[in-house]
Amino acid sequence: ARFTNFGKAVNLEDSFEGLDSDTIEMAGAAGSTSRREVEAFVKAEDAVALGFTLLEFIFSSLAISGPSPRTTATAFRRLVVEMFDFEMVQLREYCAAEEEWDVVVQLLDQDEQAGWEFLSQLFMEKKPTDELIECRFFRCSAPGESS
Repeated sequence: ARFTNFGKAVNLEDSFEGLDSDTIEMAGAAGSTSRREVEAFVKAEDAVALGFTLLEFIFSSLAISGPSPRTTATAFRRLVVEMFDFEMVQLREYCAAEEEWDVVVQLLDQDEQAGWEFLSQLFMEKKPTDELIECRFFRCSAPGESS
């Protein structure tokens, strides 16, 4: 996986100082007007970005032929957003049809599809980080290992 654009950490506790104008504008366009709403917007955007980064990392690491143009965050953004409108069931079906990604699908399918549930939470539910870390996915064993 190639990591780029690490951005800049900003403390939103007291003000928007340090937050770029584009982010404030996007938050406003999404209906965020108060400091808390902008903070929630930024955290949700971070969760979505993390989802795409995780997809790239997991698929690039476990795909039979390794990293490829099909396993980039950009490729998954296109699939998740444009093709499947954030529907993880449809994304799972698409991925399951590719032998190349069998091990990845097995990993995300563990514990009644806990990995797909986690991705859905990142993309759609906008849960706080402390709740996300409690996800069943983090308690799963690697495919082929006993739990």
